[in-house]
Amino acid sequence: MFTMPPGVEVEDEVDVTSLFPFEHGVVTTWIGRRRTPSGHRLVRGRRCVGWVAEDDKGLVFGAPAGDRLNTMEAEADHVRHQAQSYTLNEFAALVALMPHAAVHAVDIEGLPSGPGPARRLLSRSAAVIMAGLSADEEVLGALLVDRGLLIDSTGDLPQDATSLATLVADTLRTRQSIMGGLGLPEEGHWSLATPQGSVLLASASDLGLGVWTTAGADHRRLLHRVSSNVAGQPDEDGQVGHLPEGFVLREGKSGPDAILSMLRVAGEEDVYGHLSVGAGERTTAVVLLRGRPVGMVSSTAGTLEEAVHDLTDRARVARLHQLPLDAVIGEGTANVAGFTLNAFGAALSTVRTRSEARKTTLAARFEDLLGFDAGLERIAPKVTPAEQMIGQDALEIDRGGALVIDAGYRQRLEKAEHRVDELERESAAFQARLKLAEEARMRAEVSEREALEARGDGRTKIEGLGHDMDRLKLDTADAITRAETAEQRADRLVRRTTELEHQLESRAGELARALADSSSRGELAASIQRMAEEEATL
Repeated sequence: MFTMPPGVEVEDEVDVTSLFPFEHGVVTTWIGRRRTPSGHRLVRGRRCVGWVAEDDKGLVFGAPAGDRLNTMEAEADHVRHQAQSYTLNEFAALVALMPHAAVHAVDIEGLPSGPGPARRLLSRSAAVIMAGLSADEEVLGALLVDRGLLIDSTGDLPQDATSLATLVADTLRTRQSIMGGLGLPEEGHWSLATPQGSVLLASASDLGLGVWTTAGADHRRLLHRVSSNVAGQPDEDGQVGHLPEGFVLREGKSGPDAILSMLRVAGEEDVYGHLSVGAGERTTAVVLLRGRPVGMVSSTAGTLEEAVHDLTDRARVARLHQLPLDAVIGEGTANVAGFTLNAFGAALSTVRTRSEARKTTLAARFEDLLGFDAGLERIAPKVTPAEQMIGQDALEIDRGGALVIDAGYRQRLEKAEHRVDELERESAAFQARLKLAEEARMRAEVSEREALEARGDGRTKIEGLGHDMDRLKLDTADAITRAETAEQRADRLVRRTTELEHQLESRAGELARALADSSSRGELAASIQRMAEEEATL
């Protein structure tokens, strides 16, 4: 079993029985202590749309792979799922390699695609195009035109090739105007079918292609088949090294780091063009399709390592060129043999340095930049055997592949699954809120019990204070009574003292008169009065 291309790791817990917590990507299954995966699930729109698994005979795809993987997971003691998230374009590129992994064809419809088969075919030289068409059994004849002028032809044509070239060019111009009026892109082809035969018309930039085929021929499959058949054939030497200039997006000194920086810009800007170093007879360039390197062009046409060595020469100037969309370039434009993304990355990280740390750094930067595409390139031979996929559309399922079902029912099922997932999420949220409410209720009950206990304690304290207050009231009443008694006693004593003073004064007067001495009597009275006052004070 192979390892999927690197993506963004998903840290959330993955449940393979429900919708996934990410939009597009893969879920890899690891069973036991195996060092290789046991299978993969392809995820689109948070739903599993395809499976890859392994049995005793090798890799299996689609529904059998799903059954196999589910059985292995049910029987295993330890299962671990690792999820990776992809962008929509990355997921489309992965599905293009293994469309037979999907169970239902509708699940992989509408994915972004690269250049169409007609454009890929017309990016090759005239000789390669005619050779590929003449070798196909369904092709009766074909011709290639440029601005109405005949470039090349092959096979049996219904009339003179020059006249047909003019007619094909006029028809393609009419097609472009019709497609523009209908609001449709010019990408694609026309098929004219009759009981006796069919005609295929396609164009790219100023080039036009007319192909006469047998009746009932599938032109879409024909274009894919011929494009696949000529993919490994080199173009004419006359086309090599003559890349259009286009518009220079970025310019600067070359070097491994500078090349990686420009390749990053090319990927971000989706550049359709080339990254070239030098000019004239000393030109080395990397051909870019939508920012992805697909080949190299070198004026010396040496090995890949030599071409990368020239490309990273710091004494030369590197330029990133953006070409107009009507320019026709592709893999066939390259003339450096043995180009692959993995070989290109290995050469880029080793040809200009001997330091292992430096090599590791450059390799890590390349992996971060083009690791996904390089990973696709590594797994392509394992999932798309040449004899199985020749002539098959990148998103076309045939002969025992994906099941064809009604798209409307499939969309309704998908909406229902999303609705079920939303309801499950809402139910989980309500369950969480219910749990919180239940915990709050239990805390409230505990608080209520504590309050009741505190109220009982307070009531006991209040009763005790009441008793103390009653006791204090009794003590106060007793003290008041004693004070009143003492006050009455004091009043009686005061009255008795007054009476005694009066009696004393009367007795003193009588005593003085008895003594018959007025002067002595006055002094004696005064002395008695003073003594009485002193006695009263004491």
